[in-house]
Amino acid sequence: MVLSHQYQFIFIKTAKVAGTSIEMFLNQQRGSNDVFTPHWQNEKNYIAQNYQAWFNPCKESIYRHGLKNVPLRYRYKATYSDFIERKCYFENIPAWQLKLRLPSAVWNSYFKFTIERNPWDKCISRYYQSKAIYEEKYRKELSFENWFLYVVNKLNRPWETQAWGSEAPYNWPRYTDIKNNAILVDQIIRYENLYEELESLCKQWQIPFNHFNQIRAKHHFKPKEVTYRNFFKQDKEPYIEKIANLFRYEIAHLNYTF
Repeated sequence: MVLSHQYQFIFIKTAKVAGTSIEMFLNQQRGSNDVFTPHWQNEKNYIAQNYQAWFNPCKESIYRHGLKNVPLRYRYKATYSDFIERKCYFENIPAWQLKLRLPSAVWNSYFKFTIERNPWDKCISRYYQSKAIYEEKYRKELSFENWFLYVVNKLNRPWETQAWGSEAPYNWPRYTDIKNNAILVDQIIRYENLYEELESLCKQWQIPFNHFNQIRAKHHFKPKEVTYRNFFKQDKEPYIEKIANLFRYEIAHLNYTF
């Protein structure tokens, strides 16, 4: 997540959309008061700053109290744990949560944007990253079938993870109000048009853009020859429809197709 007071914008970080690369790029233009959250894995030449701060937990507690499908023990635990640790901002903080922690004047006046990606493409990208980490740790193979089952189970209990289902590349709850599905950002950049759309925003902010394509974080997990079209064949073909159902809100809003 990036909160730029210098340029008055907020970047809501989503999964498997070059979010880390964008944070690293914007980090080069950081002002002294801007917020850059730490990454789960350290990146060279990236400086996290100003992510620890006090915040009023009351609004967030009231909001969480209204989440009737969430077990009671989870409704307030994350909020007060963050409050005690002064962890106001974290890497994949959802927009609904950030809105409740920021002053209303900042949230209402700053430009808010995020990025979304074709769900089938996004799934295989996340799968290969998970596969590399899992197999290095446990020394056994992670099949796509087992990975997908894990994702579905996590998304059935999103409140158990810090970023509301962060192990999965399901981004819809990260930039919407989880109570009514209202979009909370001003612009959703398509990953497929990332360079052009981000360049347009940077021109508005007068941020130099000519070196963005030199930054590529976490690009090494997926083999270059693998595309989602050649991945979902034969025994994996049933997952085309399963992914379509799982990501139906993102697909409906952005008109993605296989």
